[in-house]
Amino acid sequence: MERQLTPHPRSAEGRRAALHRRHPLLSRVIGVVASVLVVAGVGIAVPQLIETISHIELFAQHLGTFTSPIRLSAEANIAVTLVLAAASTERALRLRSNWLDELAG
Repeated sequence: MERQLTPHPRSAEGRRAALHRRHPLLSRVIGVVASVLVVAGVGIAVPQLIETISHIELFAQHLGTFTSPIRLSAEANIAVTLVLAAASTERALRLRSNWLDELAG
């Protein structure tokens, strides 16, 4: 028998659940923004990662190389990574799952 555990009220999950109870519209907006940021961040990061991997000699010999259409500076990539981490954390604190969360693994 499965059942969802209730988070401690002072934990990050508990505070996020309390926000959802007190301000459901704000909670939904935060969730939507976080989901959009996750999708955008993955859309930016994945092509660059594929390009990096495709330049490894073993892969390049068999599959060829890929040039990402996205070129960001190191600072911009760090910013995207931090935003992606924050948005992913917010999604995890909701203690709910949807297709996007399942896709992320």
